[in-house]
Amino acid sequence: AQAALQLDGTFGDAEKTGVFVLSLAYKYQRLLENAMTQAGTVVPDTKGTINVGQVKLSVPIKGLGIKLPISFTFANRTELIKEKEVRGNFGFTFDLDTIFAKFKPF
Repeated sequence: AQAALQLDGTFGDAEKTGVFVLSLAYKYQRLLENAMTQAGTVVPDTKGTINVGQVKLSVPIKGLGIKLPISFTFANRTELIKEKEVRGNFGFTFDLDTIFAKFKPF
């Protein structure tokens, strides 16, 4: 069995601060059998439930066409390894439409 869900919501004023985007994602997977490698051997103790989720906030930097996504990801295990995984990520996203609109080249 496998199921996934994603919800996105926006808030904030587009004129004053920019639009913030909050995203929530979740995936559930139930492995009924142990996994097999490409060579056809069985990987022991891999059947069970996998839960993976992510919470992400995309923060706009007003007037620059740049967004700062900050996310938190968690998993109770991966497909082959039964270990918890928790990590945080951040980065930059460039919106070229906003940047080019400032120069009005056309």
